[in-house]
Amino acid sequence: MSTTPVPPSAAPGSGGDPPPNADAAARTGAIGDIRKFLDDAGDDAPGPDAPLGEIAVSRGYCTDAQLEECLEEQKTATPHVLIGELLLRHKYITPEQLLRALAAQKKPDQPPQLPEGAKIGKYSLIRELGRGGMGIVFEAEDPDLRRRVAIKVLKEEITDPTAAERMRREAAIAAQLRHPGIVAIHEIGQTNPQAGPPLPFFAMDYVEGKTLADLLEENKMPRKDLLRILEDVSRAVAHAHTAGVIHRDLKPANVIVEKSGRAMLSDFGIARATSFQTRITETSFIVGTPSA
Repeated sequence: MSTTPVPPSAAPGSGGDPPPNADAAARTGAIGDIRKFLDDAGDDAPGPDAPLGEIAVSRGYCTDAQLEECLEEQKTATPHVLIGELLLRHKYITPEQLLRALAAQKKPDQPPQLPEGAKIGKYSLIRELGRGGMGIVFEAEDPDLRRRVAIKVLKEEITDPTAAERMRREAAIAAQLRHPGIVAIHEIGQTNPQAGPPLPFFAMDYVEGKTLADLLEENKMPRKDLLRILEDVSRAVAHAHTAGVIHRDLKPANVIVEKSGRAMLSDFGIARATSFQTRITETSFIVGTPSA
């Protein structure tokens, strides 16, 4: 009596599972994962202008209730905590899902043209470099030292009474760190507007280059260069940890890669310093001399 061979997928004990995906296994490395996140643009999303939490919910990464819980917690968190970090902290999303949601968000529109002669403190503004949750960063010129700097200033629309202190705290923490892989702080000051309250700002190194997020999206950088950047960032983070500083917002967008290839760690906005005074006052803050 002849018998019909049983296909491997239907063999007893197999459960009908398909054979392992060799391509997926090849992409389990850190660099492969990052490229996978950026390439995975086919997932459904509410739109590129949507907030990160809405994108995460629409993709099934977390529930509406979990997002709402984190949004309520964010309102009272001191210092300010990003919604992505809260979702990770509660294990409502995975690091992979967070990167996918970030990659789905729209890039900022072209920054507006600055009026001629625009200044912040003594610094002449050249162009807007980018915007974050609390601040705007400009390329500027230091008239005294005749060098390019980056200026970060608090957004005018920020109404949180603790925002100004948090920005000073960011500068104070970053100023404690002296390392070739960390953007250095030069000075802190405040604007002197004709109308409205003064806004805190600080001057720091201007790093000419691209963010690691931009380079990953271009998908042109060789693996050996990506590994060298990872080593640069690891050394900078290790130096910060030695000084008792935890960055807490380590991501490709906060790593600037110079034209020479050197990577610089930036944005200590939500950093935590275990050996640094939490509350900062202008009288105890020594980074530079604010302009009058």
